[in-house]
Amino acid sequence: MRLFIAKSCSLGLIVAVLALLWANIPLWIHDFDQSSWEAATPFIPNDAHVDVVMLGTSHGRIFSRAQNHSRVESLLGKSVLNLSRSGGRGVWASELYLRYFFERNNETDTIVYFIDPWVLYSDAWNVANDLFYDEPLDLSFSAFLLERKAPIGMFATYLKSKLTLNWLLEKPNAQSIESQSLCRVDEKAVRKRIESLYPNGTEQSVFGKYKAILEGIAQYARSRDTRLIFILPTTLLGDLPGETQLKQTLQELQTAYGTEWYDLSESIADACLYQDHDHLNTEGIVLFTNKYLKPILNKESASDGTQ
Repeated sequence: MRLFIAKSCSLGLIVAVLALLWANIPLWIHDFDQSSWEAATPFIPNDAHVDVVMLGTSHGRIFSRAQNHSRVESLLGKSVLNLSRSGGRGVWASELYLRYFFERNNETDTIVYFIDPWVLYSDAWNVANDLFYDEPLDLSFSAFLLERKAPIGMFATYLKSKLTLNWLLEKPNAQSIESQSLCRVDEKAVRKRIESLYPNGTEQSVFGKYKAILEGIAQYARSRDTRLIFILPTTLLGDLPGETQLKQTLQELQTAYGTEWYDLSESIADACLYQDHDHLNTEGIVLFTNKYLKPILNKESASDGTQ
C-alpha cells in the first residue's frame, strides 16, 4: 500500500510539473508586453514602484492595446501598470488584482479606476468562471486565488484553460495602432449594447454587494496612503441605467475616504474618435489622455473631487 501511495504521488508530481511546463511554453517562446497581451499577472512586478495603476474593464484596457501603452506613458511622463481587464471584469476582479499588486510588496502613487455602472449590477461581470482564462499559470497567483477563496469553478477553469491547444498557440498581438473609426452613431446598436450590459437589470441587492467591495477598495487605498481616482469613461451610449446611483456612491466614498471622481462619460462626442460605441480608437486615447487624464493626474488633489 505504501509503495502504491508513493508511486501515485510521484506520478501526480510528474503530471503537475509537465502541466506547468506546457502552460508556460508561450511565455518562453514569445516576448509579451502590456500592449500585445490581455494578461495582467506577468507584468506585475515585485518590490517595485509604479507611478500609476489602472483598474477597470476594457474601457481601461484600451489605454494599453495596440501600442497605446507606450503612448500613454510618454504623454503622462509616468510609468503605468494596467490591471484593467477586458470581458466586462467588475469590481471583484479589480479588488483582487489590486491586492495582489500590493501583496507583492509594490507601491504606487495613484490608482485610476475606470468605473462603469453596469459592473455593479450583475454577478456575470464579477464571478464568471472564465475570469482568469487569459492569465498564464503561475503558482504564486494560484495560491493567492485559493487564499482569497475564489469560486472553485472559476479556479478550475483557470487551470484547465492552460492545458489547451489554443493556449499553446498564444502569441503577441502585433497591432500597432487602433485606426478603426465609427464616425456614425447607430441608435439601434446602442440600445442592443446597453441591453447586453445589464443581463440582470438593476437589482439593488446585487448593487449593494458590489458597492461594499468598491468601498473596500477605497478603504484599502487610503490604508496604503495611495491616491484613488474614479473616472466614468467616455462613451457614446448616453445615460446608463444605475449611473445616478453610482455617482451618489462615488460622492459618498469621496466624503468618507478622500477619493476623487470625475464624470467624463460624455467628454468626447466625436464618433470618429471611437472604434465602436464605447471604446476609443488610438486617436481618441491620445486626445483623452492629453485633455483629461494628464491634467487630473497633475493635480495634487481636486477641491470637490468631481468634474
